[in-house]
Amino acid sequence: MTDDVPGSSPRFSRAFEGLCQAREQARDAESARAVFFDESHQALHELAINLQDTDRAAAAELLEAKARVEATFDRPATSSLRKEMLDDLIEVAQAGLHSYSSEVSCSD
Repeated sequence: MTDDVPGSSPRFSRAFEGLCQAREQARDAESARAVFFDESHQALHELAINLQDTDRAAAAELLEAKARVEATFDRPATSSLRKEMLDDLIEVAQAGLHSYSSEVSCSD
C-alpha cells in the first residue's frame, strides 16, 4: 500500500479532475491524451495499488478501465469512443475513491 490515503490526497482529486478534463477534450485526441497522461495516469496506478488491499476486484476493474482508455489513445478511435471509455473510467475511479469516503464528480 502506498503512503497516500486516497480520500485525503489532493493528488487523487487532481487526477480525477484530469479525467474530467480529458473527457471534455475527447474530440481532440492529442489534448485529451496529454491531460490524461499528465494529470491522471500515474495516480490511477497508485489508487489501484491502494485498492488491492481492500478490494482486489475494484483495483482490477480500475486498471482494466484505464487500459481501455489508453488503447483509445494508442490506435485510431472516434471521439465518441474516447468519451465512452473515459466515462467508464470516471465511474470506476469514482467508485474506488468512494470506498475511501471521498466524494468526487465532474462538474457538468
